[in-house]
Amino acid sequence: MPQIANGVLSPAKNLCIQAANLSKATITILVDQKLTTISRKNIKQLNAINHLAKTNVKEAPDTRDDNIINLSNTDISNDQKTQLQQLVKQYPDVFTNKSSRTSKREIIQDNINEILQEEIIALSNSPWASSVLLAAEKDGSLRFCIDYRALNAVTIRDAYPIPRIDDTLDALEEAKFISTIHLRSGYWQVQMDPKSQALTSFIRHKGLYEFKAMPYGLLNAPATFQRLMDIVLVGLK
Repeated sequence: MPQIANGVLSPAKNLCIQAANLSKATITILVDQKLTTISRKNIKQLNAINHLAKTNVKEAPDTRDDNIINLSNTDISNDQKTQLQQLVKQYPDVFTNKSSRTSKREIIQDNINEILQEEIIALSNSPWASSVLLAAEKDGSLRFCIDYRALNAVTIRDAYPIPRIDDTLDALEEAKFISTIHLRSGYWQVQMDPKSQALTSFIRHKGLYEFKAMPYGLLNAPATFQRLMDIVLVGLK
C-alpha cells in the first residue's frame, strides 16, 4: 500500500496530498481506491498537536564558533594571532560576531537625532556636562533621560506648590463633566531662558548638546511647569 503521511491541512476547495511508495515493489493505485481518511479537528485537538510538534522539535546544536576572527590580512605574527584568538575566546561577551538587538548607544543616538531635528536641543560649548541615561519603563522599553543630579545639588529650590492628589479629587466632588488636556512632552513646551541653556548641556560621543526647551530631570522643572499651567488655566480651577 502507498504510504500517506499524517499531518494537519487547512480547509480548501482542492487539497494536494502526496503519496509515497517506500517499498521496492511497484504499487498500482486503482480508480476510486481509498488511500487515507481526513477528519475535522477541533481547536483543542489542534492546540494539542501544535504543542506536541513544538516539544518534539530539537534544534540542531550550533557548532559554529562566532568568536573566531579573520586575521589573514593582518601583519601580526602567528604567535600574536594565537594570543589574540585566545583573548577573544576568553571574553565572548565582549567580542562576538553575532548580530544583536539595537544597542543602548544606538537608542541614545536615535533620540538625540530626533530632538535635534525638532530643535529641542542644539550643539553647545558649555563648561557643564551631564551624562545620558536610559531608564527602563514598565513595558520593557527604554526612556531617554539626562542625569542632572550634580546640577540639582547646587540649584536653589523653587518652592512653588504642586497640587495634592486628594485636593484635586475634592475639587471634582460636585463636577458633572470633567475635561482633561494632555500636552505631548509637556516640559518641552516650555522654552529655556537663553542664560540657563548652558546649564542643561549633556555629553555624548558625538559632541556636547544643550536644551533649548526645558528638559526632564531638572530640580525645578515640576514647579516651573505647574506655575505655567496655573497661569494658562487661571479661573478654571
